[in-house]
Amino acid sequence: MDAEAWIHVYFDEDANRTKAATKGGKPFAYPAYDRLVTGSGPDELNDGDLLAPLLLNAPLTITAVYSLQAVCRTLERGLAAVPPDLTLEVAVTEGRHRPLLEDLIGVLDIPGAVPGVQLTTLTKVLHRKRPLFVPLFDKRVKAHYYGQKPEPRSTV
Repeated sequence: MDAEAWIHVYFDEDANRTKAATKGGKPFAYPAYDRLVTGSGPDELNDGDLLAPLLLNAPLTITAVYSLQAVCRTLERGLAAVPPDLTLEVAVTEGRHRPLLEDLIGVLDIPGAVPGVQLTTLTKVLHRKRPLFVPLFDKRVKAHYYGQKPEPRSTV
């Protein structure tokens, strides 16, 4: 399936809800992940935001949740520095993407500083707050760019 067709399938809200209600159905995360109501503002992270990756089949350990809670204030400062309407493309064109990204994902620069959390999980937490700026990254995205075959989609 080409990318355009896949996007239409992924964003078919009715089909995803129907598949979710069907035994053995395999819905995509839209709109559950994208519209998850956690009660936090655009520059805030709460426990609901930290658990959002579960909806993208990225399970978190208890260690990961505690680790994310410990760096929430740092991540919130990073979010506050990124205007909600700033796209990554514009930031790259203007040459200001690097410090903004470092303020968000730099918590992972020190090995072991955020136990149980890797880039995939962190971007799934942050993407919901700045979807135009923080790209989602996982093995399927990597496969698209690097030509590797992704593993079959999880049925969970």
